[in-house]
Amino acid sequence: MKIVVEGHKFDTSKAKKHYKLAYWDNHNWHTGHLWISSKGDFYMEEPTQWSNYAGNYHLTTPEDILENYRQYLEEAEIEEISQYVEGWE
Repeated sequence: MKIVVEGHKFDTSKAKKHYKLAYWDNHNWHTGHLWISSKGDFYMEEPTQWSNYAGNYHLTTPEDILENYRQYLEEAEIEEISQYVEGWE
């Protein structure tokens, strides 16, 4: 899928990495997507509980993902993303 995020063109099918973001809050599933482009840009579809929501796409950083969306990722995914952050522990 080709999308424009904050003036940058991305093709999700050509992304270097794709993570499905999913979190159960004891009432609803919140789902979204995170991609890493072939050039190392992080962009995402903001997680939401609404299945018919027409995604909110934005650029992000690995630091933002690890600080604000950790509950959506598995440990192996957290380790992969943390490799993009200098000095992350």
